[in-house]
Amino acid sequence: MRIGVSVNEFLDEFPSITRDQALEVYDLVKNQYSIEQIKTLAEGPSASSTTSTRIYAANR
Repeated sequence: MRIGVSVNEFLDEFPSITRDQALEVYDLVKNQYSIEQIKTLAEGPSASSTTSTRIYAANR
């Protein structure tokens, strides 16, 4: 989501994304998580690298 676009406008453009998902990503970005960290969190502990498991565990 970019500045100036409401959550409703965003969800209208991406109907497969739930309001909760959009707000969760917004909160992560607001807390200065990088896109790679967010991706790692989304993949969960089954991701192949040990770094991603650590990030997932540290942020759960």
